[in-house]
Amino acid sequence: MVKRADGVSRRSNSANPLGPGAGLDSETTAAIQALYRAAARPAYVRVPSMLDPGVDAGLEHAGWSFEGESLTLIGPLDGPGPSDADLASSPTAEWLTASHAINGRAPDLAIAFEAVLRRITAPAAFSAVRQEGRIVALGYGAVHNGWLCVEAVGTDRDWRGQGLGGQTVSALMEWAAGQGATGACLQTQSENRPAQAMYARLGISRELYRYHYRRGP
Repeated sequence: MVKRADGVSRRSNSANPLGPGAGLDSETTAAIQALYRAAARPAYVRVPSMLDPGVDAGLEHAGWSFEGESLTLIGPLDGPGPSDADLASSPTAEWLTASHAINGRAPDLAIAFEAVLRRITAPAAFSAVRQEGRIVALGYGAVHNGWLCVEAVGTDRDWRGQGLGGQTVSALMEWAAGQGATGACLQTQSENRPAQAMYARLGISRELYRYHYRRGP
C-alpha cells in the first residue's frame, strides 16, 4: 500500500506491506519510486520487523538507505501515578503552538499535524503540564477498541529529566481507563532510551514490534 499525504511525515508518505508475508520485487520497487518521483517526493518503504528479512536485504542491495527505527510498545493501564497535567478534549491554540515548538515541526509539517488532529473521530484527550506559566510538556491520546494510543509526547528541552513527560502520559492513562480502555500503545525511536525508561516506569514496556524505513536512491 502506497501512502501519500501533505506534510513530510514518513509514516504518511511511504509504501507499506499489507501483511507479514508481503514480498517486494524489483518491478514493484521501481513502481514505488516512479510514484513518489511524480509527486516530487523521496521514495520510502516502511519495513516492519515481522517481514521476511529478504525484503530488507533486497532494498539494501539496491541502494536504499536505512532511516528511522521505531519501537511499538504496549502495556496495561495500571501504572499511572499522580499527575499535575491538565486535560482537554480538543487542542487549544496554546497547545498546538507549544507542541510544534517542543517537537521541532517545520511549518509544512505543523499544518499536516493539525490536519491529522482534525480528522480524529475517536474519543481523544490532550494533556499539558505547565511550569512558570507556560506549557513545557504535552501529548495526546485517543481510545479505540479498548486501547489508548499515545502520540506526540514531548518535553521542553529546559525541563527534561524532571518527570513531566511521565505526568502527561499518566493523565492520559487515567483518562483512558475512565473511557473503558485496558491497555496503552505508543511508538518511540529505538535510540531514545530516556523515553523508553519513562514509559517502562508507567508499565508500557512490552515490545510488540519494531520498524524502520528504507529511502530510495
